[in-house]
Amino acid sequence: MGIGDGGNEIGMGNVRARIARTGALPRSIASVVRVKHLVVAGTSNWGAWGVVAELSRLAGRPLLHSADEERRMVEACVAAGAVDGISRRREATVDGLPLAAHVGMLELLKLFAAPPRTGGSTR
Repeated sequence: MGIGDGGNEIGMGNVRARIARTGALPRSIASVVRVKHLVVAGTSNWGAWGVVAELSRLAGRPLLHSADEERRMVEACVAAGAVDGISRRREATVDGLPLAAHVGMLELLKLFAAPPRTGGSTR
């Protein structure tokens, strides 16, 4: 399995021709490595969380980390000198998007992974 967002990740060789058509830079960085199952997402983090969310649903127990843990991990990376891969700035963003967007996606996936509610209104 490969999880990617920009074309240079393992597995994006499955869609290399499409990536190459989008321009010179994507063509020069596009992965040639193919995988049996490819997950493409807005950010690779979101794709990985989507896989974990489905595993949570199948296992019947929560496997995703908390929004608080996500904030702490990103902030720890920045404190250690990490820079955002898109903005190239030392800031608490991921792939050029604010941390709030990532935390929101994580929380949304946690809702999808939660066991279905029983009883009550279905409105």
